[in-house]
Amino acid sequence: MVEQNGCLLLIQRTVEPFRDQYDLPGGHVDIDESPAEATAREVREETGLHVEIDDLFGVYFFEDHPQGNGVHVVYKCRIVGGELIETAEGANPRFFARDQIPQDLASGGHNLAISSWKERSKSFVDSTRKCNNDI
Repeated sequence: MVEQNGCLLLIQRTVEPFRDQYDLPGGHVDIDESPAEATAREVREETGLHVEIDDLFGVYFFEDHPQGNGVHVVYKCRIVGGELIETAEGANPRFFARDQIPQDLASGGHNLAISSWKERSKSFVDSTRKCNNDI
């Protein structure tokens, strides 16, 4: 969960499952890292941004992934460097205001986490907010 000025960063998946759908940057935990370390690595690999973990946002159980059920652990992240870029894993990286979130969201827990962010941000986000998407 990478936010900037009340806008949420989403990427468009370039691989299956859920190809061309929007999701949060993220991925699987490697054997030698913690979930928080995996989050920072995956955000860097998929967006070019360097982040620090601020806090746990939520944990979401999902049953709609082709590889089976799972748990999606989502952290709030703060940008500390890097540059927002397109990568082989993340096309069209963009920050979206709450009322601009695309309809075509990836499953596998991403849609649940994004819906939760939208609900939590209702009282904080101005619907006229403009998101900076310079890449």
